[in-house]
Amino acid sequence: MKTTQGLLDDTVPHYTQLQQHSTEEENMLTVPRHMLVRPGEPKHGINIAVTPEDHKEKKRKIDAKYRLGCKTRKEELRIRLQNLREEKAQLKREKESCSKEDNSMAQKLQSNRT
Repeated sequence: MKTTQGLLDDTVPHYTQLQQHSTEEENMLTVPRHMLVRPGEPKHGINIAVTPEDHKEKKRKIDAKYRLGCKTRKEELRIRLQNLREEKAQLKREKESCSKEDNSMAQKLQSNRT
């Protein structure tokens, strides 16, 4: 039986071990070290520089953007409703005009038969 050991060595990424830190420094962290953002590396961890004030400011901006979007949508719907009401009134006038014309033609047709 052949062993396949070593065939996948080139395809499996090899990670370098993180620097060892003192236990005193590790105990001071509120999140595990592997979740922290390290300089020069992609930011996939927790950004410990974000303060509660930063979080509140970000939430305030997101909320303001949401309220503005709601206000904009409400105004667009109001305008659309107004346009539909005007179109309805125009169609109603057209219907009445067509109805009158239809009655007039029916009367003429009736008078021509007699």
